[in-house]
Amino acid sequence: MITPGIVSANLWNTNKWLEDKLFTKSMTGQDISLHFIDIADIHTFSPKGQEFMKQMAKTEKLEFFDLVPARKIIMFKWPIVKQYIINYLFIPYCALLLVFSSFTSFLQPKIVNN
Repeated sequence: MITPGIVSANLWNTNKWLEDKLFTKSMTGQDISLHFIDIADIHTFSPKGQEFMKQMAKTEKLEFFDLVPARKIIMFKWPIVKQYIINYLFIPYCALLLVFSSFTSFLQPKIVNN
């Protein structure tokens, strides 16, 4: 359920960036469509946000992922999670694989032969 609210702060950090992204400097008119999803604590890694993401992962109702807000939340979170996976899971795994392969290929035969 979406409830209306009052925002007292500027939504855009840099208005110039927003204008360059949305508007072109042509003489013809363009239609602009902006959509806002205001769900508290979903965009952060707070306990509520983590619980929401766990429930999304556990759901068996795949039609939920056809909804635009669900896809937008996933697309917003994916770069952050992808960077975490690469930095904290994939790179250490590659290092472990390299060290293990080096040990079993070069050091272990020398230790066993001596």
